[in-house]
Order: sequence, then C-alpha cells, then structure tokens
Amino acid sequence: MSVNNPSALIVRIGWETVWFRAGAWGFLLNLPWEWAHSVLYWEPRGYTLLQHLGCCLVAAAMDGAAITSIYPAGRLVFKDSDWFRERGWTGLALTLVLGAAGAGIMEKAALALGWWSYSPAMPRVLSEDLGLTPLLQFLMLPPLVFCLLSPPPTSSSPSARQEVDSASQETDIRESG
Repeated sequence: MSVNNPSALIVRIGWETVWFRAGAWGFLLNLPWEWAHSVLYWEPRGYTLLQHLGCCLVAAAMDGAAITSIYPAGRLVFKDSDWFRERGWTGLALTLVLGAAGAGIMEKAALALGWWSYSPAMPRVLSEDLGLTPLLQFLMLPPLVFCLLSPPPTSSSPSARQEVDSASQETDIRESG
C-alpha cells in the first residue's frame, strides 16, 4: 500500500471493517438461531444451561466466520468490494449458492465426524442427509448480514465508493495543480 495514495488507505480500512462487521452481525444473528434450533439436535445428557450456551456460542462464532468467508468470494468473483449491493439479484444468487453449499458441506462433515447428530424432530431434505433448519439458516442469514452491511444509498448521501472516488479526484486535482 502506497502512502502517497490516501484512497488506497481508505479502501483497506473499509475492507477490514467489512470483515469485522460481517463476522459480528453473523455471530449476533446466528446465536438466537442456534439456541432456537438446538432442540433438533441430540445432545449429551447432563449438559447444564451454561454448557449448552457455550455450545451455541461456539456454533454462532463458526457460523459468523462462515458468513464472513462468503464476502471475499463475492469480491473475487465480481472484482467489486461493494458486490452485494451493486450486483443485485446476481449477488443474492451467489450468496444463496455459497450459503447452501457451505451448509451442506459443514453439516455432512460434522455428522460424519460425530460433532453432532440430528434428533428425530429435525426436518430433513435431500434424502434425509441434511437438516432443514441449518439449510434455511444459511439461505436467510448471509443475505440479511450483507443487507445490513450495505444499505441502499439515499439521494442525500453518496455511497462509500463515491466518497472514495471523490477523495481520489480531489487528490489528483491537488497533485496536478
């Protein structure tokens, strides 16, 4: 990163902020989801409320990290740091595909490794191999997180990209003048 290019600094700080905010929102939205659908999993008998909460906290943190990993994938595919807002339906489709694939891979791996198992109450899809609530979780929460990260621009306030572009243009004008 060049010290002579202040807009590069703004973009870098913005990128790290997006990662942190995506993880934080992912964690905060997944925690109540994990708590609510935990009754659909088998648990070792004798867990205290605090131990159960600990399991939900770990699961929510992992889910937040998984949501965070979708963001750079979209940035890589679209070559655009504001891809979710700028790409509309295409960005949403990518988020849904990656969310569903991630849920499927994670659930299959966790079940195979014995990290958890489903109770008979868990509704299942895809030949009984995947729980419905984890699939819905990763179809609903990642788009919600990205909507919270990139609200639509209003006519009274320019988007972050416009602000960065304006700062670059002002710098270019000062340097050439």
